Amino acid sequence: MRVSLNIVKWSLRTILKLLIFAVVISFAIIKLVFFVILVIFSLGAFASKMHKF
Repeated sequence: MRVSLNIVKWSLRTILKLLIFAVVISFAIIKLVFFVILVIFSLGAFASKMHKF
């Protein structure tokens, strides 16, 4: 019984770590995508300003 409890604790801890890892990675990807969109948008605005002159 003791061993199975340890296995359950270990698996829960591992699942929690994996979940935290997945959340951090997805947050980083979302930030990266947002940054890229922002850069493309600002570059487009800059290019349209340059075209007028």
